[in-house]
Amino acid sequence: MIEWVVYYDDGSSFTSEDGPPEYAPRYGVQAVACRHEGVGRLIWDSRDYYCWDGGTWVPRDREAGLVDYLSLPGREKVVLFGRAIPYGRYLEVYNRAVDDRRLPFKTGRDPREREPPT
Repeated sequence: MIEWVVYYDDGSSFTSEDGPPEYAPRYGVQAVACRHEGVGRLIWDSRDYYCWDGGTWVPRDREAGLVDYLSLPGREKVVLFGRAIPYGRYLEVYNRAVDDRRLPFKTGRDPREREPPT
């Protein structure tokens, strides 16, 4: 069962079934969708960094968020880097994250998620 999917600027994706977090490509991340009991899936998008922390992906903005993550105890750190792309391409990737049938249907928005783009 797929637990999470990382979506990239080139249209590719990497899932929990493709390998562990440390094998995910590091650059060009546009969104990360994670299975979630309450809303079907959480979608983290438009972030500077996506960090593997406590068995799930956690979005972090700005260098302060990255430094905070890296300063936490633990040997293994996995950081994926977001990338700015033209808005039309970003919308295509975001909509793939919403419609991806590999994860449960999205039934609502968790308050930690950003408002969906328009």
